[in-house]
Amino acid sequence: MSRKEIAAFPYRLSDGELELVIVTNREGTRWILPKGKPETHLTDSQVAVMEAYEEAGLECRVDERFKLYKEKYQQGDEKVKLRVYVVNIENILSRWPEDDKRKRKLVNVKTALRKVHKPIYRDCIKTLAKKVSRKLLSV
Repeated sequence: MSRKEIAAFPYRLSDGELELVIVTNREGTRWILPKGKPETHLTDSQVAVMEAYEEAGLECRVDERFKLYKEKYQQGDEKVKLRVYVVNIENILSRWPEDDKRKRKLVNVKTALRKVHKPIYRDCIKTLAKKVSRKLLSV
């Protein structure tokens, strides 16, 4: 059996440093990227933006300068197709739909890599952070 996950890589630059937003899972036990399942009435990139809003209280947009990050991994008996969209944070809200279910943190890449538990998400963060930093900081 296989399923698809759609995640957001929410970033902003602050004083020349790349910052990311990570959130806890619903149980509050692990740090993850905002993510969800495909929605029939939305494109995958729209789902990524929606998940960033619902789970992290972010108003953001997909940054088209960066390619979609795709990876496949095994989780128990399921094969998971992960699709991660780079999203530029435009606003961080003080209240959001899941603020009573999740914590969020705005962190640098080093802290994100230390806090995020799943290797697949750490790999994604490493890869995308290098690409985003290289492109944005070389301008």
